[in-house]
Amino acid sequence: MERPGIMSQKPLSGLRPFERVRNYILDPDHDIAGKGGRLPTMRDLAGRLGVSLATVQNVYRALKEEGAITTRVGDGAYLSPALLRKAKGGDLRLFCNRPQPMVDRSHSLQSGYYGALMETLMHGRHTFDFSVLDDRSDPTEKARALFRDGELDALLIFPFSPCQPLIDACDEEKIPYATIHPANAAASANFVTPDYFDAGYQIGKAAHAVGHQKIVFFSYDRPITSSTGWALLGGMTNGLLEEKATVSLERVPLNFEKRDEEVTASWLKEHRRNLPQLIVCHRFNSYRFVLEALAKMNVSVPGEVSVISRDADEKQAAAAGVTRLAIPYETVCRTAIDLIVRRIAMKGEPLPGIRVPLAFTGGATTSPEFNRQLGLR
Repeated sequence: MERPGIMSQKPLSGLRPFERVRNYILDPDHDIAGKGGRLPTMRDLAGRLGVSLATVQNVYRALKEEGAITTRVGDGAYLSPALLRKAKGGDLRLFCNRPQPMVDRSHSLQSGYYGALMETLMHGRHTFDFSVLDDRSDPTEKARALFRDGELDALLIFPFSPCQPLIDACDEEKIPYATIHPANAAASANFVTPDYFDAGYQIGKAAHAVGHQKIVFFSYDRPITSSTGWALLGGMTNGLLEEKATVSLERVPLNFEKRDEEVTASWLKEHRRNLPQLIVCHRFNSYRFVLEALAKMNVSVPGEVSVISRDADEKQAAAAGVTRLAIPYETVCRTAIDLIVRRIAMKGEPLPGIRVPLAFTGGATTSPEFNRQLGLR
């Protein structure tokens, strides 16, 4: 397995004096690791490498500012705990945050990602010592302290609960991290997400192609607070605008899962004489309430109304053949780990966000022509 190293090994000959000293200190194969990480005195190292004392002093100063070495009064300089651990062949230490349990069943989305993350860490190309960030105290300060002590090398952040302070702290400290889904609508870097925008765009274009005139989006109360919500809705809008479609697009907010069934049934009954041709369900498993209410009203699906779900209870949705987005959990997690490894090598410098293509599956709740437009066969 590939293990992210602290640097690529290079021969010391032919390097400039500053680089020669720096590479010697950071080289994981030399004998500093075997001496508890204690560095030679600056004068000894200057004589050993044939460079000036001033050069060694400059290197020590630079590495101390980077956190690569620490100094102890009266006892000399040492490799940081993280570098010493890596020099001895230890795995990098990856933490993830602990999102608060959700009041609705969207935690099934979390479960999908957690399972895929474990699979990636156990069988992926990179090996890590993995832990969950203890949230009994302030996770932000905990992450800062662990990183400064060399006990944390990177964070994988799940933005299923407020996490912007943690992200801000990582940016300030240059802690390498990646988020699963963007943390907010303005995020442009350091995330990996299924491409909900493109999926929405495909839905919008397909709706226009089959002649749908009315679309309803069942969503969380404020989709702007959900990265998947604003991306899916924004993609649909762009797809319709590109086709210059004259379409009614309405959003129905759902607030609490225990009332979702009631709100859904009430809205559909109220609009019985002017039902939409397409209902897109963003809120987890709201497709069930839609299908149940339409069945009680003797409305055929997909004959009169087509239904698409963002994600769903996979077993139930698959059994019913619900048209839905197939979330590539393992691909997202594997890509996020690769992004983290790259950021570790770049010492926390930001990298552009990555969107993983989404596919549609099912097809029983959308018309054959709509399915062809979505690439379903």
